[in-house]
Amino acid sequence: MYLCLASISISGILIGVLYWSGIKSGFILDGVISVHEFSFTLIYILIAIHISAAIYHRFLRDGVWNSMVPFWKEKLD
Repeated sequence: MYLCLASISISGILIGVLYWSGIKSGFILDGVISVHEFSFTLIYILIAIHISAAIYHRFLRDGVWNSMVPFWKEKLD
C-alpha cells in the first residue's frame, strides 16, 4: 500500500515536471500517466480489501475489531 502511495506522489510530480518542461505528449508522458492511473486503481482495490477484512472480523467477533476500532468496543462471547 505504501508503495502505491509513493508511486502516486512520484508519478504526479513527474507529470508536472514533464508538462513544465514542455513535454505534453509522447511515450514517456504516456507511461508516467499509466503508472499514475494504475497506482490509483490499485490503491482503491487495496482499500476495498482492507475494509472488507475489517467488516469480516467484525462479524467473526474474534477481538480484532476491538483492536482496530477502539472507540466502538463490543463484548466478546
